[in-house]
Amino acid sequence: MRSAHYKLAVQRPRIGYPEAIFAGVSPSVFTGASLTNLINGAKASGRALSVPDPDVDRFQVLVEARIPAHDAGISGYSAGLLDGDNYRVVYSVVEHFPAGH
Repeated sequence: MRSAHYKLAVQRPRIGYPEAIFAGVSPSVFTGASLTNLINGAKASGRALSVPDPDVDRFQVLVEARIPAHDAGISGYSAGLLDGDNYRVVYSVVEHFPAGH
């Protein structure tokens, strides 16, 4: 059997203007050539002008598997526990975004 490898790309959520200013993004990001790049990126993606949210420094990966009907267990978010009525937590990890990205 051939083993498949998958890659998950995760990015900080994006916020717009003026929210970004209140989150500590320099106002200079929204001027000159930087603004032109943001506008071009927004047009290319079909989304509003935005920048990565600097207040988001981590994310959680939670892998769950559907359980058989009438399976019992204790509720929680750690490995082996039930998340709701239909899923068992297989794996959970918190990863940090690199500083300054």
